[in-house]
Amino acid sequence: MDLELRDRHALVVGASRGIGLEVWRQLAAEGAHVTVAGHRRETLEAAAAEHGLTPAGYLVFDIASEASIDDAIAQLDEAGTPVEIVVLSVARPGFDSIWSFDVTEWELNMRTKYIGPGHFSRQLVRQMAARGNGGAIVMLSGIASTGAMGDTLATGGANSAIDNFVKLLASAAGPYGVRVLAVSPGTTVTPRFEQWASDETVAAMSEIVPLRRLGSAAELASVVTFLASPRGGYVNGTTVVVDGGLTTAARYRAVAPEPEPAAAVQP
Repeated sequence: MDLELRDRHALVVGASRGIGLEVWRQLAAEGAHVTVAGHRRETLEAAAAEHGLTPAGYLVFDIASEASIDDAIAQLDEAGTPVEIVVLSVARPGFDSIWSFDVTEWELNMRTKYIGPGHFSRQLVRQMAARGNGGAIVMLSGIASTGAMGDTLATGGANSAIDNFVKLLASAAGPYGVRVLAVSPGTTVTPRFEQWASDETVAAMSEIVPLRRLGSAAELASVVTFLASPRGGYVNGTTVVVDGGLTTAARYRAVAPEPEPAAAVQP
């Protein structure tokens, strides 16, 4: 399927690894011109070299800083190339115990995952609306927003906020032809995940997913790429869950009993 992305200009924030890197790769494969963004240019350049990718440009800024975000928006203005597609794949690593999580780190997590990307998105919507050519913004949420899922105090809160934010921004941006939505990944195998997950952990986590396996970054990126493309043009203001059925299984525990063995037939 042609996703109608050839020669469109996309911006991927958090493109150096994981889902963001796979989105970059897939957008580029579809013929889009991809500007990549992150906290350090050398990390983005290393990813480009390792994976044979040539970005349309680099944008370096701190997604947790409003001043840095505003400077990045100004840089995009100066470049003179309108951004039509924006994907925000950002988060802070680690777990956040409800009893011991540091409040300063809690706030920084929210700023990195939700407040910064939200501010960045609404600024870009203004630009897209002013041009009148439409566009799409896809934010990465996460299934920790669906309930109490372990040590996810900050990440669950940020994901819930994103899920609500895309509804609000989509309502405001829709009349200008700009779509805003989120993709909520389940447990996904990325380099960050592989740093801490043992084989036993992977097996245990896979067991509770109806598909009995974890997702890959490429699978998540395929959904993001489709939704960001004109082919996904009527999806707006919602969060698309990509978790192998995990959240459904967590909510609805009813399982059909195993059938009783057939009674032996007496001769």
